[in-house]
Amino acid sequence: MPSKGVYDRTAAELIAQIRKYPNDLGATIGDWKKDCGAWIRFNPLDGMGVKNENVTRFTYALVESDDMPIPEQDALYRKLELPIATLTHSGGKSLHAIVKVDAENHEEYRKRVDFLYDYLEKNGLKVDKQNRNPSRLSRMPGVTRNGQMQTLIATNIGRRSWVDWLDYVEGADDELPAFTLLGEALENPPKLPNELIKGVLRCGHKMLAMEGFSLGGLTETTVIYYDLSCLTWSPQIDVQNAEKLDAEDIVEKLKECGSEFLDWLEEWLALREGGRYDRVSVY
Repeated sequence: MPSKGVYDRTAAELIAQIRKYPNDLGATIGDWKKDCGAWIRFNPLDGMGVKNENVTRFTYALVESDDMPIPEQDALYRKLELPIATLTHSGGKSLHAIVKVDAENHEEYRKRVDFLYDYLEKNGLKVDKQNRNPSRLSRMPGVTRNGQMQTLIATNIGRRSWVDWLDYVEGADDELPAFTLLGEALENPPKLPNELIKGVLRCGHKMLAMEGFSLGGLTETTVIYYDLSCLTWSPQIDVQNAEKLDAEDIVEKLKECGSEFLDWLEEWLALREGGRYDRVSVY
């Protein structure tokens, strides 16, 4: 691995040189050793050196692991929706993922990289933690290494930014129970508690007794209250083009599920052996 390399040219100068000699990468970066390959530094420097103190923007971090097959690395990065700027095959046993961390300074960069690495470890990826510094080198695509091409696999995949990715992480770790489809619940209803009064009251349920009450006294204005505190109803709504929806749009879509809720409630009450009377309102 080189100790310094060339660090006195801007990205614009390098791009202009590559466009001038599109078929000769060596004319821009120099000839590389075929058994070693070539590297780049993914964060910009001040042109005075290649140490951490020479980094001018703390935009990207390197994620690399040699302990997982490359196809599984690729699948995991995409599954976790990492905000990846570039994904490069190293020509060896790993992919180099250049991840957007968008830090304001070195201190924030260090904290974000620690969070990123810890999150990946918890999700089964053993990260090479020697890559945590902002002036780190990463494999440069387009050159060979021991006969293997260092190849650019993808650009700009996953979430758009670090903040956007944090929203995803918080949603994935909200500790809420998994969704249960209504059809599955109806086909496999929960086991009912033992009956205390047959057809009337079960263990753990509540019963309201009213003096002088009789079924014959029910009228169209009679209201019967059911204890539904143990139930959860999760409507599914179409949120295509979610970025164009505001809170009022979502509320309107939920209101459209009202009839579906009443049908669901009727079926559930029937399964729970709820009372069924004519002219009864259920709330």
